[in-house]
Amino acid sequence: MVGGSGPGHVSDGLPAGTCDTHMHVYDQRYPTSAEAVVLAPDAPADAYAGVAASLGIDRVVVVQPSAYGLDNRCQLAAMSSLANAGLEIRGVMVVDGTTPVAEIERLDALGVRGARFHMLPGGAVGWEHLEPVAELIAPFGWHVQLQLDGNDLPCHLDRLAALPCDLVVDHVGRYMAAPGSRALRRRRGRSCAAPPRRAGSNVGQAVSAVRVVARRRAPLRRRHLSGRPPRRHPCRPDAVGDQLAAPGAGEPALAPRPAATASTLGARR
Repeated sequence: MVGGSGPGHVSDGLPAGTCDTHMHVYDQRYPTSAEAVVLAPDAPADAYAGVAASLGIDRVVVVQPSAYGLDNRCQLAAMSSLANAGLEIRGVMVVDGTTPVAEIERLDALGVRGARFHMLPGGAVGWEHLEPVAELIAPFGWHVQLQLDGNDLPCHLDRLAALPCDLVVDHVGRYMAAPGSRALRRRRGRSCAAPPRRAGSNVGQAVSAVRVVARRRAPLRRRHLSGRPPRRHPCRPDAVGDQLAAPGAGEPALAPRPAATASTLGARR
């Protein structure tokens, strides 16, 4: 809930250890990819640090946006800046099957815990890199973070279930629903994509595919994500506060935070 004494003030406070599991930093000092489709105005790390402090966010996962392709420098700089601001930081970056092990070691030492695949227009790494990257990162305990049209999940079920590392399905599946359909349902503190109501949709199969892949994953715990800076006011706490609302009445309390978690944060050491 946003309210209280000023813009962005969370009146009841977010739970201790609240984690923004997915955010991006944009900085025009870093070149965007020639294949970039989604471009955003500057949204610097120091402005986000102010937002996090106002909202009571303690932990943040910095995710490489498609705009920068394979060039992770902007997000790595953001991780360093946010860590200096007192936040607990992890990162999800973009690598491919040709990335040297030494580079994975370097990224791991900087707090990176996942490799992102953006299987939509503007993505830098294609399906042909999925298994090679999974094999590359598995010894480091990283996960694959996958963004795609959720309707395509059944087509990839076997290969996703066979990956040697954990899998995070990005943007709650991102089912490309028909205009006007409900794209998201929230039940008991969990988020799931709602099937678009159109003829020939295979979303029912896609939801089943997610369940099959998820059986071997850790149980879900409630976390909060900002997704990316809001386009209109990317650096204002009140522009993101409604996306980070505390659990309402009747919702389960956040489980005690373990010393290590197998979630997107991937804080194993």
